[in-house]
Amino acid sequence: TLKSYLLLDQEKEEAFDRLTREACRVYDVPTSLISLVDLGRQFLFSNTGADVRETHRTPAFCSHTILSNKGVCVVPDCKLDPRFRDNCFVTGGSKLRFYAGAPLISPEGYKLGTFCVEGPEPRPQGLSEQEKKTLQEFAKRTMALMVERRYQVQRSHAAADLPENHQLRRHAAIATNLGALVCKHNETVVAMSIFQEAVQTLMYIEHEESQAVK
Repeated sequence: TLKSYLLLDQEKEEAFDRLTREACRVYDVPTSLISLVDLGRQFLFSNTGADVRETHRTPAFCSHTILSNKGVCVVPDCKLDPRFRDNCFVTGGSKLRFYAGAPLISPEGYKLGTFCVEGPEPRPQGLSEQEKKTLQEFAKRTMALMVERRYQVQRSHAAADLPENHQLRRHAAIATNLGALVCKHNETVVAMSIFQEAVQTLMYIEHEESQAVK
């Protein structure tokens, strides 16, 4: 489902960056992110206040958010939380002390990533109920943009409908199924490479068809 949105490894887009810049002002934090949690990694589609675009999934705070059933994951002081006090983002260069994230829930019902705010200063009071609701609204607005973007991409594909790309789509589908099979046998690194091949194929198709529409 995440890959169907064709956002992984894409360049940043202003509509999404506006949301993270706004969130930084609302929550008075230096960093706000739109994180897409992929197999083995998180890709930061918008990264206001951060230099990186991608990190491993294992230490990512956002991977905890999508596994939580609380709606919003709030960590008032990362150094006092046993889940995160030894985390590389807490002990390393980022010196992360405060984190709050709301899941990006797709119309299909899947948690694809998070909309989060974070900073180097602890926030012992955490977030108020209204602040949690506001963060969830940011996540909903982000998801609405993602849905609209996917619709526009699909319309472009339908308008172009290039016959020579049908075989490439079939290749991407086969690669995706193969990657899932390999993953079941615990060959995660190989599976990630196969999935990446499928994504790159779809990105190529998207580019070719967008050029045809123009």
